[in-house]
Amino acid sequence: MPVTKCPRKVEPPWKGWDRKAQKNGLRHQVFAVNGDHYVGEWKGNLKHGKGTQVWKKSGAVYEGDWKFGKRDGYGSLSHPDPETGKLRRVYSGWWKGDKKSRTGTGMRASGREA
Repeated sequence: MPVTKCPRKVEPPWKGWDRKAQKNGLRHQVFAVNGDHYVGEWKGNLKHGKGTQVWKKSGAVYEGDWKFGKRDGYGSLSHPDPETGKLRRVYSGWWKGDKKSRTGTGMRASGREA
């Protein structure tokens, strides 16, 4: 009577690599393909908790709370000043679903609160 062997269950290499690439907890710095980078907390491969996002193209910086990949909670958005290159705070306040809330403080071009 012939003996048949079942092939061993071998996991493809990409599954192990994908498992290692999952982001949970605190990460030092994660870069996107377009040059943007994020430093902060992750949950289920999404930005979740406290973190800082820097957009390379515009130079804008957001520091604050994230919830499932969207700005949600208290945070500040800053843009670089075209003349000096220093960051100038544009908005500081509450965010909901990646949009500014009415309870925040916008800043005028002079740097004073609006």
